[in-house]
Amino acid sequence: MSVEDPGAEAPPAALPGPAGPDGEVVFLADEEATIVLGARIGQELEPGDLVALHGEIGAGKTSLARAILRARLGQPDLEAPSPTFTLVQSYDGPKGAVVHVDLYRIEREHDLVELGFEEWRDTAAILVEWPERAPHLLDRPRLDVAIEIDAETGGRRALLSGEGPLLERLRRRRAVDRLLATAGWAEARRLPMSGDASSRLYERLVQPSGKRGVLMISPPRPDGPPVRRGRPYSQIAHLAESVHAFAAMDRALIAQGFSAPRILAEDLEAGLLLIEDLGTMPVVDGDGPILERYAEATRLLASLHGRSLPAELPVGPERDHVLPPYDIDALLIEVELLIDWYCPDVVGTEPSGSVRAEFVHAWREALADIVAGPQTWILRDYHSPNLIWLANRSGLARVGLVDFQDAVLGSPAYDVASLLQDARVTVPPDQELKLLGIYAAARRAAEPGFDTAAFATAYAIMAAQRATKILGIFARLNRRDGKPQYLEHLPRIRTYLLRNLEHPALARMKGWYQANIPQLFPGEPAADDGPHVSPTPEPPVGQGLSAMVLAAGLGQRMRPITDTCPKPLVRVGGRALIDHALARLREGGITKVVVNVHHLADQIEAHVSGVDGLRITVSDERDALLETGGGVKRALPLLGPEFLVMNSDSLWTEFGAGNVGRLLAAWDPDRMDALLLLADRDSLGYDGAGDFDADPDGRLTRRQPGGVAPNVYAGVAILKAASFADTPDGAFSLNLLFDRAIAADRLYGLQLDGEWLHVGTPEAIRAAEERLAAAG
Repeated sequence: MSVEDPGAEAPPAALPGPAGPDGEVVFLADEEATIVLGARIGQELEPGDLVALHGEIGAGKTSLARAILRARLGQPDLEAPSPTFTLVQSYDGPKGAVVHVDLYRIEREHDLVELGFEEWRDTAAILVEWPERAPHLLDRPRLDVAIEIDAETGGRRALLSGEGPLLERLRRRRAVDRLLATAGWAEARRLPMSGDASSRLYERLVQPSGKRGVLMISPPRPDGPPVRRGRPYSQIAHLAESVHAFAAMDRALIAQGFSAPRILAEDLEAGLLLIEDLGTMPVVDGDGPILERYAEATRLLASLHGRSLPAELPVGPERDHVLPPYDIDALLIEVELLIDWYCPDVVGTEPSGSVRAEFVHAWREALADIVAGPQTWILRDYHSPNLIWLANRSGLARVGLVDFQDAVLGSPAYDVASLLQDARVTVPPDQELKLLGIYAAARRAAEPGFDTAAFATAYAIMAAQRATKILGIFARLNRRDGKPQYLEHLPRIRTYLLRNLEHPALARMKGWYQANIPQLFPGEPAADDGPHVSPTPEPPVGQGLSAMVLAAGLGQRMRPITDTCPKPLVRVGGRALIDHALARLREGGITKVVVNVHHLADQIEAHVSGVDGLRITVSDERDALLETGGGVKRALPLLGPEFLVMNSDSLWTEFGAGNVGRLLAAWDPDRMDALLLLADRDSLGYDGAGDFDADPDGRLTRRQPGGVAPNVYAGVAILKAASFADTPDGAFSLNLLFDRAIAADRLYGLQLDGEWLHVGTPEAIRAAEERLAAAG
C-alpha cells in the first residue's frame, strides 16, 4: 500500500451541503458538548453503519470519534488514539466491532479495499475521517458529520446530514428526548422491554420517585411492495400504518370505561407515546389460563359487543381515525398466508394455482355470512400476551388492554376465538366450552334476542380463519424474520384448527385440508416443523433440556496462548477448559449440547468430535463473530424452547450437590425469563466491581453506577428461546436479554455452591490449578 508524506498539504475537506429540512446543526461550545454529541451517535451505532467525519485539520474530528467510541463501547476512559499513522484502529465491543479509519494518508481509493473495508462494511460500525479520499467506496447510506470552526467565537459547530437507518435512529432519539423532557420524564431510567411480533419497540421508564411508565416507539409503517391490485399487504389486511390508530382506540376504550393505558405524552407524527404502565401480572400461570381471569376477560368482550359503538374515533382535537371494516379482502389475504408460507416452509408443498383457487373459493363461501353479519369493535390481538390483570381494580376494569392498534369493525366472534383459542397457551376444550357459556349467558342477559346458535357458527368459522392465518404468520416469522421461537406454537394451532373444522359449516373447508394438508389429521404423518417443534409434550422442568457451550470468542486476554490455541482448549488442571464445562453438563444429566465456533474453529470442532457421552452439534460462526447473544440466536433451531447456556471457560469446584443440577431444579419458567448461576465477587482471579444485587427471593438488579455488587455472573444460565424475539440481527450480548428480564422483574440468580475460578489471563492458570488440586 502506498501512503502520502504525513507532512504534505492536507486535502480539501469538502463539507456536505446545507442542512435543509432533514439536517441538524449542533453547536459545540466546549468539550462537554462534543462528548454529548458523541454519546448520541455512539449509543445508536450498530453494525453496518457508516459515519463520515468531515473537517479541516484541528476541527475536532478525532475528538468526536473518541467520544463516539467511548459511548459505543461503554468505556468512558478509552484512549482511542488517532489512526493517522496506523490508518485503521479496530475495537470489539458488546454490540459488535467498531472500526476507526483515517484516510488522510492514502493515495488511492483502492487502498481502502486493501485495508479490509469490504470485510467490515456489513459486520462492523465504521467511523471514517477524511472520507473525501474514497468517494466511490463510501457512496452508500451514511451519517455525515461536518465540523467547522466559527471564526468569530472560536467554537465549533457540527452539521449532521445524510441518509439511512442511523440518521433515522438519531432523529427518533432526538424526538424521544424531546418528548420525555417536555413530559417531565427526562430523568427516568429507560429499560428495554420484550417486544411482540411487530416492529414496535417498548421501554419501561422508572422515575427517581419510583413512578413507572411505558415508552412506545412505533414509527409510521412504510408501505411494502404491492401484492394485489397495486396495494401492499398491510393496506389490504387493514394493519395500522401509524400510532394514530392506537391513540384513537386507547381513548375510545377508556371512554367506554375499560382499562387501557392512559396516554401521558405523545408525538404522533414521530410515532411516540408515553403511556401508563399497567404492570406485568398475567392472566395465565404455569398450568395455563387462570380461569377467573379468562372469565372476566370473556365478560369484557360480552359487555363491549353489546354496546352501540362509533366507527369514527377522535385522535385529537382536529383529527379522527375511521375504523376499517374487516372485509372479505382482508380475511382472505390473511388465510392465504397458509398457502404462501406454511405449505412451502413447513409442509414442504407448493400448491398449484387451481388448488389455491379452490381454497380461496371455499373460504369466500364460508365467510360470506360473517361479513354480512353483526359488526362491532374487534381489537384483533385479544389474547393472553396482551392482557394484564389489575388486581387492585374491580369488575371488568381488572382486565388491562394493551394491544389494539390494528382494531377493525368485524364479527364479534373473532376476538372471542382469539381469547378462547389462545395462540400462546393451550385452552383445554372443557374450559373453552365453559367460557363460551359465560359469553353467551352475558349476551343473552343484556339482549334476550341474542342468537346463540348463529354465534356458535360464526365462532367456529372465525376461529378456523384465525388458526389458518396464524399457521402462516408463525411460519413467516420463522422464515422471513428469523424468529424461530414462534414455531413451538404450531402444534397447538393445528389442534385448534382441527377442532373448528368439525363444525358442519366448514365441511367443504375440511375437505380441502384433508386433500391438501393430510398431515394435519390424526393417523397421517405429522408435518415436519424442524427442530423448533416437539411432537410430544414438553419434558418436565429440569429434564431433557439441551445446552449450548459458547466457544467462539477470541480469548484476547489469554494471548499469546490463544494466538495458536483457542481458549476453550487451553489446559487447566490437565484437561481443556471446555472439557471441564462438558463434564459439568454431563453430571447435570444434559446429553444434547451445541458448541459454537469461530476463532481457530477447526481445532475446537476436531476436539469435541471425540467427546464421549454427549450428542454434540457444532454451530458454525466462522463467517462472523456474533458475540454471546448473536451466537445463541443463530443456534436457536438446534435448541428447545428452554435451554442452558454455558461459557466454555466456566470453571468451579463443587462443595455439595452439582451446581448444574441445582440450577435445573431451581428453574421456574412461569416466574423467570432467565436464571443465572452467580459467584462471589471475591472469587479467585476476578477483580471487577460485581454484576448484580439480589433480593431475598433471588431476583436480580444491576449494580448501581459507581458502586459494587456482591454477585458475579459465573457464565451459566437457563434461557428461553422466546426471549430472543426482537433482538438484533448479527452480533449482540446476552446482557440485552438480562436487562430486558430485569425490566420485567423476571431475572433471577442462584448462588454457586462451590468456588468459582475465573481464568481470564495466562497468569490465572496456575492459581486455578492449585485450587482444583486442593479440591481433589
